[in-house]
Amino acid sequence: MRTVPLRNLGACISPDNSWMFLQGIETLPLRMERHCENALKVAEFLKNHPNVEWVRYPGLPDDPEFEKNQKYLGGKG
Repeated sequence: MRTVPLRNLGACISPDNSWMFLQGIETLPLRMERHCENALKVAEFLKNHPNVEWVRYPGLPDDPEFEKNQKYLGGKG
């Protein structure tokens, strides 16, 4: 009787939810790498688009935060 409210309210995670959570953690580095690559491609596309006036993305070399991005984020941001 006591375990049902604990499970439903989040104090105790179910085995299935634990497994799904671990699967997400295992693939997180790969997904983040892809997110960063895609974000840079989008920023470059928008920078070269004639209808876009300005783009602020730290991964672009002409951004004011580019040096900090290289130093602290390894160019991934």
